Amino acid sequence: MIDKEERKLQMIMSVQENVIVHGFAGIKVDELAKIMHVSRAKLYQYFGSKDGVITAMVQRYLDFVADLRVPTDIAEPTAFAAALPKVFTANIAYLGTTTTVFLRDLKQDYPVLYQQFMRVRHDYSQRLQQFYQDGQAVGCFSATLLPQLMVLQDQQIIPAMLTREFLLSSDQTVAGLITGYFDQVVQEIVVPAHQAAVHQAVAPNQFDRVVATYSRLLMLR
Repeated sequence: MIDKEERKLQMIMSVQENVIVHGFAGIKVDELAKIMHVSRAKLYQYFGSKDGVITAMVQRYLDFVADLRVPTDIAEPTAFAAALPKVFTANIAYLGTTTTVFLRDLKQDYPVLYQQFMRVRHDYSQRLQQFYQDGQAVGCFSATLLPQLMVLQDQQIIPAMLTREFLLSSDQTVAGLITGYFDQVVQEIVVPAHQAAVHQAVAPNQFDRVVATYSRLLMLR
């Protein structure tokens, strides 16, 4: 039997992608309940209000980003080569969980949550930057790499390339864009001697989950 917390999680998951794409400034409780496939009374029973739904959803995001693992205890070039596909996949998933419209609504209607949201994002960016710096220091990543610029590049390129407009103009699939960008990143930042090790570390289904998530988000746009 599903307990209350599991049921709340199911309800949040059913609505989060819609809210990520369309925002929530104009959405009403009845609309949220409909997307969640529950009654208005059931929504109030579990969350108390629309604010309760948004707060729970943002908290889930904060927990997700805070739990993203960026290796900090490795010191060999081969270890960084093996870790890069996992770091890249987590970064794709992380950058796919928010949109400009969502951030706009969050900043406008829930400024305290917005500040928490941005603080967690900043902390993750710092961890990611340190990963690139450490990999550079041991000779896995290029000496010309600018870690801060690499983090910024991902933040700008990944959301921009995974839009319906870009997919149509590039004549690519979501899977094709993600794997293509990964290959480009490897060429850009990994020294030639370790590039093969990076590609060997990619699991057969490495990008399947993030491809599915982005595909669903694009269908909602």
